[in-house]
Amino acid sequence: MSYSFSNESNSGTDTDGQYFGWNDTLYTSEYELENSNNDHNYLWSIQLIKYFIPKDKIGFKVGSGPIVGFGKSRSSSKRIRIDEYEVESITELSKFYYGLSVLCGIEYYFKKSIHFHIEYHSQFESGNTSQNNTNFVTYSDDEWNRKEVALDGNISELNTKVITGITFFF
Repeated sequence: MSYSFSNESNSGTDTDGQYFGWNDTLYTSEYELENSNNDHNYLWSIQLIKYFIPKDKIGFKVGSGPIVGFGKSRSSSKRIRIDEYEVESITELSKFYYGLSVLCGIEYYFKKSIHFHIEYHSQFESGNTSQNNTNFVTYSDDEWNRKEVALDGNISELNTKVITGITFFF
C-alpha cells in the first residue's frame, strides 16, 4: 500500500500587462494572487513474485498482481483587483482506478546476505474521473456571478518505472 500527499500555497502580485486609457495614459493592470493545492492519493497492490534459481550469482524474478487506487485533489485560486472585482476559482478532481501490475527483475548476489537488484515495473490502470470547476466573481458594487462546470470521464493509463536497490538479509 502506498499513500502520497501534497499541499502547497503561494501568494503575490502579478500584472495582466499594460494598456492605454481613453486619454492616452498608460495603465498597468495589477492584481493580488493566492493559490493553494491539496492532493491525496492511495494505492493498494498485491503481487505474486516467482524467483528463478540463481546461476553464477545472478537470479531472475517476475511477478504480477492487481491494483486498486483512488485519489482526490482540490485547488483554488483567488485574483483580487482592488476596487474592481475578485475572482475565486475552485477545481475538485476525484478518481477511482483499478488495474494490473507486472514486474521483471535481475538480482546479483554479492554474498548470501547482500543482493543488488534492478526491476522494471509496468502498471496498467483503468477507471473513472470526476472534475468540478466553480468560479465566483464578485464586483465592487456587490454584484456577483457563479459558474459551475462538471466533467466526468474514463481514464486509461500505462505507467512504467525502473527501481534499483541493495537488499540486506539478517
